Amino acid sequence: MVSLVSGASGYSATSTSSFKKGHSLREKLAEMETFRDILCRQVDTLQKYFDACADAVSKDELQRDKVVEDDEDDFPTTRSDGDFLHNTNGNKEKVFPHVTPKGINGIDFKGEAITFKATTAGILATLSHCIELMVKREDSWQKRLDKETEKRRRTEEAYKNAMTELKKKSHFGGPDYEEGPNSLINEEEFFDAVEAALDRQDKIEEQSQSEKVRLHWPTAMPSGDAFSSVGTHRFVQKVYRREVEENGIVLDPLKATHAVKGVTGHEVCNYFWNVDVRNDWETTIENFHVVETLADNAIIIYQTHKRVWPASQRDVLYLSAIRKIPALTENDPETWIVCNFSVDHNSAPLNNRCVRAKINIAMICQTLVSPPEGNQEISRDNILCKITYVANVNPGGWAPASVLRAVAKREYPKFLKRFTSYVQEKTAGKPILF
Repeated sequence: MVSLVSGASGYSATSTSSFKKGHSLREKLAEMETFRDILCRQVDTLQKYFDACADAVSKDELQRDKVVEDDEDDFPTTRSDGDFLHNTNGNKEKVFPHVTPKGINGIDFKGEAITFKATTAGILATLSHCIELMVKREDSWQKRLDKETEKRRRTEEAYKNAMTELKKKSHFGGPDYEEGPNSLINEEEFFDAVEAALDRQDKIEEQSQSEKVRLHWPTAMPSGDAFSSVGTHRFVQKVYRREVEENGIVLDPLKATHAVKGVTGHEVCNYFWNVDVRNDWETTIENFHVVETLADNAIIIYQTHKRVWPASQRDVLYLSAIRKIPALTENDPETWIVCNFSVDHNSAPLNNRCVRAKINIAMICQTLVSPPEGNQEISRDNILCKITYVANVNPGGWAPASVLRAVAKREYPKFLKRFTSYVQEKTAGKPILF
């Protein structure tokens, strides 16, 4: 009764807490189910009361008819007075001795009516709560729907903008578009990615070289003065670069000077030009082949370089020639040169996977000889190769200028050191090739 009355007069404790976090419409529906059970029982009780009233009325009519019949037989004088009958003797007789003010068969009609009213009020209150909860939930779902709709609209708009930007980029036919004037990667991220890729390649190269040394050390180790000259080799390098850009592309001409003991200019140029040993010292090439042989000292080569993400992969088609430069005077040092410069060829058209780079490179090597003491023969301790390496490279594409210059500053000296060390290793202990 306390619960029902509180439900009739206002929100119950359970109903009020239904709006708190953790309470759901399911709980309110459970309350409705409870009210329904109570209401059904109350309806049954009231129905019994009404049935009892109907039975009492029927019995009353039967008893009234019987009294009238008895009076007619005995000829008494009677008159009706409410619930009592008056006879001629002045006595009152109760018509329904079994009916009491407290109801029929012990049922408290007034109490049942109050509880019925309270139950229906509770149902209405809970139903109101359910409707309110559903409205709030509908509002919540509508807000979520609006938010998802807006998110989808922004995503579609961003996708359209990205596609528009991609269509604006210079198309090099690569598998992706990380490199370009509208690249989604800024210069700093681009540089970090390139540097990390080059570091990984260096580590792989060092491991490969260590493995080669370990496998070939017993047979490849030179002996005597030749090994001593290689071991005490000192690299002398100077790199000069002039910053030049054309249409946003870095075209910095580069010049590097280098000196290495124990080898001749002919040997250095021969190893630089000879494609049979190219993969022994060149670590940046993925593959190459000779497109055409023009002469004994001139060939056309197509080669692709390993990709360094996020830059696009490069390829190059060039003519490579080696020759000895005649000395103008007796005192001029012996000079050899290798020239590599880009050309076009029908057998090597543009590759859709790569960006075609343009090169103009020269390796100029002079042999300086210091006379040996006495009548001794010239040994490798008496020779020095002075190297001048000039390069003018157009990398193509749209890689950031800062990245290209940083890579050039890092890679050119390393290339010269790696290549000349290889030449020293291969010529140690062998006859000198002037």
